[in-house]
Amino acid sequence: MKKYSRQNYIALVILLAITTLSCKTQDESRAKPNSTHTTSIIPFINPDPSAQIAEYVRNIFEDKNGNLWMGTNGYGVARYDGNTVKYFNPTNGLSGSQVTDVMQSKDGRIWLTTYGGISVYDGKSFTNYTVKDGLRGEWMWSVYEDSKGQIWASSIEGVSILSGDKFVDFNLPGNESNAHDGRFSNQCVRDFIEINDELWMATSGLGVAKYDGKNVTFLNTENGLCDNDIDNIIQDRKGNIWISTRYGGVCRYDGNAFVTYDTTNGIENNESIIVYEATNGHIWFSSEGYGLYKYDGGETLTNFAEDQGLGVKAVQTIYEDSKGRFWTGGGGGLYRLYGDSFVNVTKDGPWE
Repeated sequence: MKKYSRQNYIALVILLAITTLSCKTQDESRAKPNSTHTTSIIPFINPDPSAQIAEYVRNIFEDKNGNLWMGTNGYGVARYDGNTVKYFNPTNGLSGSQVTDVMQSKDGRIWLTTYGGISVYDGKSFTNYTVKDGLRGEWMWSVYEDSKGQIWASSIEGVSILSGDKFVDFNLPGNESNAHDGRFSNQCVRDFIEINDELWMATSGLGVAKYDGKNVTFLNTENGLCDNDIDNIIQDRKGNIWISTRYGGVCRYDGNAFVTYDTTNGIENNESIIVYEATNGHIWFSSEGYGLYKYDGGETLTNFAEDQGLGVKAVQTIYEDSKGRFWTGGGGGLYRLYGDSFVNVTKDGPWE
């Protein structure tokens, strides 16, 4: 495989900046549902076999067989099976080189959202869905299977649900204008989760949309939510709802009132992409540019950044696998927590 030098990566960063600026201009006149609009953000790159899993690890997921899947920017998805790392990318059927979400459906198939659509892997080959199959744009962001087996997916332009072999639109009530930065429609859902027989959706401008099977209601800043531009939602073991936002920090909701963690009470940046509960009950969340914060139920937050070995300031993902290994990733590669410090995990490890 071709190796990439530091100069290659600097050139790549410059290319990304130019491409992102170009795409932002295109997004200001975003395509309507079922259009043929495509967004090419990051070209495919052959991974350096002796270096990072990727320069940017977006998400981490463990399947039923114990394989770790790591979505990347530019490299497709990397799968670690306990022995080796294998990459799936456009050269072997993946719909795009940038993977924004990974999940496994009840039938065992792996679903991946990319900037070229949705790819479904059955263990041998990929089946791809695009706007021709009903998706609301090809720049996909999230995919989810609910307790009834329904597949939900969202592009930056809005939500679709799988009906047979086609996707159909699911329109949220409210404004369809673009969110703060112009890339995402307010209809975009970045995360799905079922809570108390409702599907909760993290929207990019409308707050939290809750669907009970018939009607959609909202939790937003009018109810006390810290921001309407949402990235991630979890429910902890105590029943509290944690919501990470783009501009308002992290909110904890007990069903009645919100508690906010932002720059006024302990974190350095109000952009928080991910929130996660570890098996020991500790809540972890990111703060753009400042690594991770851990909440153990007390009065203070503990920061994990460069002094604790974490070489990822822009954290995108947190995951604890079935072996108790605690992972995080983002701009800077893949890291694993050992005790109270993080260690960089390259293709060669250390994995155990």
